[in-house]
Amino acid sequence: MHGRGGRGGRGGRGADALPQESSDVLDAACAASPAEAARFSANLRRMSHDEKLNDFGACLHHNLCALLRCHFSAGSSPNARFP
Repeated sequence: MHGRGGRGGRGGRGADALPQESSDVLDAACAASPAEAARFSANLRRMSHDEKLNDFGACLHHNLCALLRCHFSAGSSPNARFP
């Protein structure tokens, strides 16, 4: 959800344009291919500040949700008290 460039990139279509599965695929593509990473970088340079902020907010939301899922799967509950 980071405003990816390259195939299927969002450009200015907003933070909810790609489902999570597509975002994960683009993350893997950028990690595996220098050309895909360069397209991502070029897309970031073309994005406006507001588009980057929208994508950043979506990333924060996604990562917080993933962190909470990991926390709860480890046996913690929302009612747990920490000393």
